[in-house]
Amino acid sequence: MKNKKIKELIQHHQLAMEKESTACYPSEACGFIIASETESEFIPCENLQDKMHAYDPETFPRDSKTAYYISPKKFMDSMKQGEKTGKKISVIFHSHPDHEAYFSEEDQKAAQLDGEPVYPDIVHHVISIKQGVPDTSKTFCWNNSLKEFNEMS
Repeated sequence: MKNKKIKELIQHHQLAMEKESTACYPSEACGFIIASETESEFIPCENLQDKMHAYDPETFPRDSKTAYYISPKKFMDSMKQGEKTGKKISVIFHSHPDHEAYFSEEDQKAAQLDGEPVYPDIVHHVISIKQGVPDTSKTFCWNNSLKEFNEMS
């Protein structure tokens, strides 16, 4: 999708993402937007980070206040559903409770494999939530020249 279409898509679902972020505070909220050329849907996801941290704190040293973990099954099911309906995952969203909206080093690592994006056509949208209230948001896309996700202009 082109930047203009992505921006319109995010704007259309911004309030739903902010509500999810507020509801999940002080934990990170997460989810994604699936879209076709004519339809889109925001899908909130359970943040499984606390469960992963409890199960394996060495591999998952952070809790849900500073990290998120979307069920790989839910993600893959949505991708398969998209193949059937024409709605593909276009945006992965998460919140940063009591921090700025930025794409952290951890976010960069999670979105890449061997220096390449796991899903190069999917953008990442981050919402800052300050004391339970939506603050700013930013969207990040893959920059092939710099080999990292950068803020969309």
